[in-house]
Amino acid sequence: MNPYREGDIMRLACKNVFLFFITSLVFSVLILLRCDFVLSEGYRIDSGKKAVLNQSMHVRSGPGSAYSGIGTYFESGTEICVLTSARDSSGNCWIQVEFRSNGVLKRGYAPANCLSIDPNSLPSESSIGQYTVSQESNGRFGPGTEYGSQKLIVPSGAVIIVFAVENGYAQIEYTENGSLVRTWIPRSQL
Repeated sequence: MNPYREGDIMRLACKNVFLFFITSLVFSVLILLRCDFVLSEGYRIDSGKKAVLNQSMHVRSGPGSAYSGIGTYFESGTEICVLTSARDSSGNCWIQVEFRSNGVLKRGYAPANCLSIDPNSLPSESSIGQYTVSQESNGRFGPGTEYGSQKLIVPSGAVIIVFAVENGYAQIEYTENGSLVRTWIPRSQL
């Protein structure tokens, strides 16, 4: 014998359909607005992996020779922290690395062939979305004030692409003086 009356079952079914509809509507609105829900999550970078340099490391701000150069660091045999992998427009693989040089903490990109690690063992980068910078911001080499300043200003109103969000900072990409640049700015300034 069924303990529920026919009316109770109908009310329960209607309530479940209504809750499903409201939940779907809320998620649809969040996705359409591309609000902070998407930007606040991003992905966390696994900074626990290490690799050894096969040669000195020429670092760029993004994955490819079209990005601004940061400098050349270390000698072959140096152990370095590796974070993510990305491909340039020609399909060449680049590795995002984190290191300290002259006391300054930095992140940048080095060609995969100069590191002794399988790029497939690292998270692969992809863009989160396109946004506009709400106020002028100083670019940094990583997600926080403990990372060095890139000595560049990201202008208010700049249309940028976000690739990562970490520690309250967004890794952004934009064009400055004809060069592609990746840098980190506070997420609150998007």
